Amino acid sequence: MSSSERDGVEALAEDLRYFEALVKDDVQILQAKVIDAIEASANPYDHLKAVTDVLVENQSQISARVKVLEQVLLGKTVLNTSGTAMSQPVAEHNYAPQAQLDVSAAVFGDSQNMYGVEYTPEGLAYSWTGPAPEIVFDVPVLRNVDKTFRLGFISAMDDDELLKEAQILVDGAAQQVDLNFDGQTRGLVCLIPANEGSRATRIEVKLVRTLSPAELGKGEDQRKLGLAVTGYQVTDTEGQSA
Repeated sequence: MSSSERDGVEALAEDLRYFEALVKDDVQILQAKVIDAIEASANPYDHLKAVTDVLVENQSQISARVKVLEQVLLGKTVLNTSGTAMSQPVAEHNYAPQAQLDVSAAVFGDSQNMYGVEYTPEGLAYSWTGPAPEIVFDVPVLRNVDKTFRLGFISAMDDDELLKEAQILVDGAAQQVDLNFDGQTRGLVCLIPANEGSRATRIEVKLVRTLSPAELGKGEDQRKLGLAVTGYQVTDTEGQSA
């Protein structure tokens, strides 16, 4: 090994040691933030939300730093600020049980069995489901009275099959599924029966299958997709128009 090669290896080893030290420091800082957030919370439901808030903020900081680094590495001195702004605020996913909920895909769009958040030209957040045909939500809703669950979406890979045969299970029990349109999005709708003892409600939306655009002759995208989900709402059933 030449002298220059040896110097390169030593420099790389030093960089790795520095990186590991930074990781250890960041781990300690993040752990301290999580512990502080938990200690400041009143109950287990608040604990979960507090930890989520800390992790989301931490991830957002990392993403922002990466974007800045990318700009520097690409030789750009001005950050790109031409991205489309969202046309409406993102509903906060509060883990304490709520009477009603309105949760945007911008919040849960990177969840398991979803491909990540995208935006329409109008700024509406959505996320394609897949590759599995099931989508599961743990919904923190009060069950003192009957509620209505609506999963909003702007596109489906196969309307005739996926929508007509879609199922929704509430805590494992199948519910009647209806399809509606609110002027902006279509929705799969079902009843959430009252259940005073429930603290968190598991809602499973089951499609017959997922399909890729390539299978349907709509491009070269090989991803198995289901619905382009924009979010979900839980509202009181009483007083709603038929």
